[in-house]
Amino acid sequence: MHVLFLDEQQNQTANNVTAEEGQEVLMWCPGNSVNEEIRWWRVEDSGELVRLSLKGAVLPDFEDRMSLDATTGILTIYAAQMHDSGDYWCYVGFEKFKVQLTVFGKLQYIT
Repeated sequence: MHVLFLDEQQNQTANNVTAEEGQEVLMWCPGNSVNEEIRWWRVEDSGELVRLSLKGAVLPDFEDRMSLDATTGILTIYAAQMHDSGDYWCYVGFEKFKVQLTVFGKLQYIT
């Protein structure tokens, strides 16, 4: 398992995460709060926002590829693919935080 954490900034600035294709990615919501529901969304290439979670759990369409820890707000993508790259938003109460995920192809080593 490869764990990638976000930058420590707490504002509505972009946090960047990079991963190699096939790795497990953990994305932490900087606005984490034990008293508020954390909601995750993804921005599609078309600009459309797609909701990934509701009431502390990943929606059924995404359960086979990701999970959400309702206590910590960490969104886990089990085996990241290049098409997972893009902008993700987590919402805590009335605050929102942007996370940019970049998934690159598997490195090939020449011997």
